[in-house]
Amino acid sequence: MKRTVRIIIAVAVTFVLGGMFAYQDADKYRSHPAVAIATDFFCGFLAALLFYFGSGWIEKRKQRNAAFNDTRLYDQVAKELNENALNPGLWTRAFAEMNGDEAKARALYIKYRVAQLGTNAHQELAVTQGEANLAQRQQVIRSIRRFGLLIFGWIFAVLSFLSLLLGILALSDNRSDGAVGAMVLSVPFTVGFVLVAVWFFVKAGIKFTKR
Repeated sequence: MKRTVRIIIAVAVTFVLGGMFAYQDADKYRSHPAVAIATDFFCGFLAALLFYFGSGWIEKRKQRNAAFNDTRLYDQVAKELNENALNPGLWTRAFAEMNGDEAKARALYIKYRVAQLGTNAHQELAVTQGEANLAQRQQVIRSIRRFGLLIFGWIFAVLSFLSLLLGILALSDNRSDGAVGAMVLSVPFTVGFVLVAVWFFVKAGIKFTKR
């Protein structure tokens, strides 16, 4: 982003934020409207300064990285020239365009070769970033899936405990005619809940046996 564009955006941020808050505070602080308006525009100015210097820092960092990468590319081309390991196609093109002038052809070859290496580097970086993003998305999906399995596992574990607890409470209640029946009925539910909970925990990667 060019410096002129950053200045224009910073000025716009100052007036937009300052005007928006000043419009709201003018009625709220009627006893001292000038102070409120000045404070609002000052806050807008601080936000604009933050944007201006922050975007400038990011731009300088990008330029430094680009300059560093360009230097590495020129170093690689210089090594190719010293070792006479030229790219045949690019050298032929540069030699032909310079009408056989070897000195000019070498200069043009450097330009073409650096551009080619830069394009290849950007393509490799895009592929690497794409693979990294895909791996990250897959990791997030696996984490969410594992979290969901653990949640369901704990839900069924709690249900198994409650089922067993209700059966025990029903059995301990001597006044209930169907206490034994309730206890017997709670057993298959408890076992079923335990098995389902174990299945979810195993799917989540929890191991219950030692190797």
